[in-house]
Amino acid sequence: MAFLDWDLAGPGRRIEDVAFAGWHWSALGGEADPAELARRCRLLCDAYEVAAPGVSLPRGDLVAVMLDQLDGTWRGIEAGADRDEPGMRRLRAAGAVDTVRGWHGWLRRHRATVEAALAAT
Repeated sequence: MAFLDWDLAGPGRRIEDVAFAGWHWSALGGEADPAELARRCRLLCDAYEVAAPGVSLPRGDLVAVMLDQLDGTWRGIEAGADRDEPGMRRLRAAGAVDTVRGWHGWLRRHRATVEAALAAT
């Protein structure tokens, strides 16, 4: 077993964990289906709550948290590249900033659809 990419790991809110998993493990942008993103996020929330009895996630905040994370991600890559950090320069050169900004824009455009589908039972 290996643990990789822990440089940004730290304590946070449960909803942040679910949001991070949601946008990392779902398709965003282009022809992606907002209802499918919501379905996957609903499953993540359900599983998280089953694993932690008595814990209720603020599902209504999930899309806002995802948008904040996406925004922070592309801005962080830009800032790191501007500081001449090799890893961030490589990410920017590979198009990661444009990709993540595209995901952010897609989620912002489909926010109402994702939130409505996420709230549906």
